[in-house]
Amino acid sequence: MRVSSIYVDGYRRLTSQKINFEDGTTILAGANNSGKTSLIDLLRVVLGGDGNLRAEDLSASARFDWLMSLVDAAIEGEDCFRALLEDENVFEKVPSVVVRIEVGYDPDTDDIRQFADYLMDLDSEKSSFYFEFRFSSKRDGMIAAFSGLYSDIRKAVDDCNWRSANDAEPGSSVFLVLQAKVDAALVNCSKPEVFFSDESYSNVLPMSTDKSFKRLFNFRAVKASRALDDTSDDKSGELNQRLIAVAKEDKNWEGVISKLPSRVVEAIHDLDIRKLTTDETLRSLNTVIESISSTNGAKQNDLFLDFHVTEDHAVQMIARAMQTRYLGAGVPLSEASQGLGYSNLIFLHLEAESFIRSAAQEENRYLVNLVVLEEPESHMHPQMQSAFIKHLLSRVNEIGCLQAAVTTHSSEIVRLSGIEQLRVLKSEEAGCRIVDLRKFHTEEIADKPAETQRLFSFLYAINFSDLLFADRVIMYEGDTERMYFQALIKAHEELAGLRAQYISYIHVGGAYAHIYKPLVVDTLRLKTVIITDLDYEKESNLSSFEKLKPLLSTNATLNEFFQDGKKNSPPSVADLSSAISADTGVALVPDTELAAVAFQMQPEGYARTLEEAILATLLDAPVWTSLTKKKWKTFRNESGLKFSIPREPESPTITQIVASTSNQKTDFMYSLILNSNLVEAVPPYILSALRWLDS
Repeated sequence: MRVSSIYVDGYRRLTSQKINFEDGTTILAGANNSGKTSLIDLLRVVLGGDGNLRAEDLSASARFDWLMSLVDAAIEGEDCFRALLEDENVFEKVPSVVVRIEVGYDPDTDDIRQFADYLMDLDSEKSSFYFEFRFSSKRDGMIAAFSGLYSDIRKAVDDCNWRSANDAEPGSSVFLVLQAKVDAALVNCSKPEVFFSDESYSNVLPMSTDKSFKRLFNFRAVKASRALDDTSDDKSGELNQRLIAVAKEDKNWEGVISKLPSRVVEAIHDLDIRKLTTDETLRSLNTVIESISSTNGAKQNDLFLDFHVTEDHAVQMIARAMQTRYLGAGVPLSEASQGLGYSNLIFLHLEAESFIRSAAQEENRYLVNLVVLEEPESHMHPQMQSAFIKHLLSRVNEIGCLQAAVTTHSSEIVRLSGIEQLRVLKSEEAGCRIVDLRKFHTEEIADKPAETQRLFSFLYAINFSDLLFADRVIMYEGDTERMYFQALIKAHEELAGLRAQYISYIHVGGAYAHIYKPLVVDTLRLKTVIITDLDYEKESNLSSFEKLKPLLSTNATLNEFFQDGKKNSPPSVADLSSAISADTGVALVPDTELAAVAFQMQPEGYARTLEEAILATLLDAPVWTSLTKKKWKTFRNESGLKFSIPREPESPTITQIVASTSNQKTDFMYSLILNSNLVEAVPPYILSALRWLDS
């Protein structure tokens, strides 16, 4: 039995989002505040029965819109307000939470005895159960709850002279008070319910209690805020507790622990502890009690001590007496002697192992066993993250009777996970969007030729993990270019906004940028700029733009995006020039506003490389401009740039200077970055690209 998918609507920032789960381990990756914790909190309530939903768990935008509807109705009068509440379609506006869970099973191997009562679809080709959890209001309770708020809302309308809900000022004290009252009414008139259903969720039947639903799941969630401490006064003994939890899942535990209470009592008797406590402590006390009782004629019995030791007492005694120690340099060290990362690794291993043993227990074999680990990378350096996730993936696959879900913002964990396992949580203006990379892999990669698949695998292996947490993407051709862009963003005043963004840099060479578009732009919807070179056919007599215009592009990326559709041929330099926007200085990739391409043109002297563009910008001349060797030496001394001057010809062009410096590109770039001319030397196409990315 396994969770196939979970659909969530109306919970915090999760609106109409579906998560497909793997049979083994599913990795839920996302940046901070992308919705990972929200999802786990919801699962704790729905599957784990941990707590109840609150007003804050309902969609903030839905709560705001509902209040606006109430205010607009109240402005029209009490009859209109009442009509809103009694409208048969009103529940489309009232905030609620809906969670749909599909539980799949293997008809040949799975025992469905616990689920059999909830089988709605008798189609032999289908092998799933469907459940729906709702947190919503009922008509009578909703009308009663909100009818009582009319006078409060109307008073606010009159006091503030609102003529429509748009006049209300969100964040004002009046508005906040109304929102709090509406939220309280929402929670008071809403209740959780669970149904079992058919595949379409059009035919639903209530389950007897929500507990009946939760009994179908063996669920555990391990929080990111784990109680670990590496200070010297650490007394928490968290590892002790986890060690005992793992041991309790062992089949021999009950047999051993059941013997301990009687053994403890025997030890107490053997050591004459009862005699000592009775003789020394209670003798005088009983004398006092006897004296008091004689004064009021009441007979009091003597006190005596007995010992009652249960299994719970025994476990508590073991936990308090046991110490987790490390052996270092031949001497025992305390639990607090190790760093948080090491303790966290052990803690998570014990949590996972405890759950694995629990899933193997007879009573849980017929349930859905799901463990969720929140941000296991906390306190761990990359090597530890790698060791843990490899072990977890291997262990879950080995056991086979449970599922695991891991939330993370670790590039290392993403890198070690298969693309099919990844679900990416993206924080967007409309809320949280979940990207299923198994679906992407199936649709974009799986049916491609073997050679293309190998190319995808290689490209994504080296660049992929960083993308999932990025705000913006820069695709570039060479390593020296990345050095330049990073230094420029750090130094240029106009690019301060980019310094607050997480930028993923992807080395795509000159021919592979378009391969990333389906993932980066179409699927992840990341704003992306591709900074590439104006590669064109070589022309020995090139000396003007007129001669350059008809030459065809040899840049695979530009050819892919701006191909001449009529001629079915690469675009000419003139075609590419016309694709550049006069407003932004970049060329938008067709059919999207999220991707743009920047390349050299007239302001950069029609350069073919970044180095040519920098020299052309500094000299304010096209790349076919020639200078005498003397002038080149003078320019080199004055600019501080490191470049070679060829022996021939006597008056080299910019293109020839760069060609002779081809083996010194890194030295050239360092000399530029460390020079005060950095900002002044920015080729316009580079600055336009970064400005557009920041917009």
